[in-house]
Amino acid sequence: MPYMMRKIMMGKVDIRDIGNLRLEKNAKHCSEGELNEQLAYKKVKVKKSSDYESYSNSEPIYDTVSNMESEDSRSGIMVLISCCWVKFILFGLLDTYGLFLVTYKKKFPETSEMKFGLVGTLGFASTFIFTLFMHPALKIFGYKKVYVIGGAVAGIGLVLASFTKSIEARMDFAILGNIVGSNNSSIFFAWNKTLGGSNGKRK
Repeated sequence: MPYMMRKIMMGKVDIRDIGNLRLEKNAKHCSEGELNEQLAYKKVKVKKSSDYESYSNSEPIYDTVSNMESEDSRSGIMVLISCCWVKFILFGLLDTYGLFLVTYKKKFPETSEMKFGLVGTLGFASTFIFTLFMHPALKIFGYKKVYVIGGAVAGIGLVLASFTKSIEARMDFAILGNIVGSNNSSIFFAWNKTLGGSNGKRK
């Protein structure tokens, strides 16, 4: 952290003093009209450095950093927990699919390995394919509606897939269930927006 910033945070320097000294320094290189415009914009009075006996006598802007409370701490925690659960369930299903291939092959012995692999591939690929559609959907409907619809469709698809008795039917329901990818893709845009990316604001 720069030296002057540390001084400001420790309360030893008032940022208003710095603004006044900068105006005084710039006054030597400005015309009278330009200086008046700066003073009208800043709404401060130019003072000389000799007017300040010590920076330590200046009033601090903040007593401590802990006084600056977050405005949306509760909603931020809920979003964090929800995103963690989505990521936990989503990648838990996708990344452990290969571990259950032996069980699936025993349950469906007549099915070829290519079909088993296709089900897992569809699940993983949908996570990134649906990103093409999520950005426009988020702009039109917003995050909440997309999350609710995506979560409902994903849950219905996964539940229906558990009742199937053939790998072909399971593959069809897997496509529906793996629309979890749309929900997951929207999270990436939500993080981007929250962090100030894509020239967007938090909603």
